[in-house]
Amino acid sequence: MKVKNLNSSSKKTKQLIKESFINLLYEKGDIQKVKVTELVKRANIDRTTFYSHYDNIYALAHDFEDEFLDLIDSEINNINSYDDLFSFYDKLKNIVKTGENRYKMVANLNYNSHFYNNTNKRIKDLIYKIAVKLKANKDKDELFFKSCVYVDGLFVQVIKCLSDKEYKYDLDSIIEYAKDIFKSL
Repeated sequence: MKVKNLNSSSKKTKQLIKESFINLLYEKGDIQKVKVTELVKRANIDRTTFYSHYDNIYALAHDFEDEFLDLIDSEINNINSYDDLFSFYDKLKNIVKTGENRYKMVANLNYNSHFYNNTNKRIKDLIYKIAVKLKANKDKDELFFKSCVYVDGLFVQVIKCLSDKEYKYDLDSIIEYAKDIFKSL
């Protein structure tokens, strides 16, 4: 049975597992090459401890992804104006910058479609809700379409920024451009 109510020791163990996972991903470059045996050795825990938290490596990856998605969800209801939305963009940018190596790993993994699709969908939902709230007099179908195009394009640029060392735009530039473009939705 997976640990549901985490005490401080369990939280530290999960964090240790996640950090070891990210380090192994960085070294291996492919989630399929990361093995539980290696991970528990790196984290200095036993297999039972790992399996008390996760079913497998992919469940661990999903947990990491869900952590980021929860951050997005926690902010949705706090956005009531352009300033709130742009502040949210800055928070996301800072989250990504703080954990840049983690997100670069996710952006570079073949496995990242789950993370990409879920994050993209949640941000599309958020942008659409905000667009409807801030632009109540516009056609909702048109706002939905524009929100989808906006988020899809933004995501491609962020993924390129995180995964391509030669990409000429940085995260700050992309976010500033995204703020300008949102006003024209």
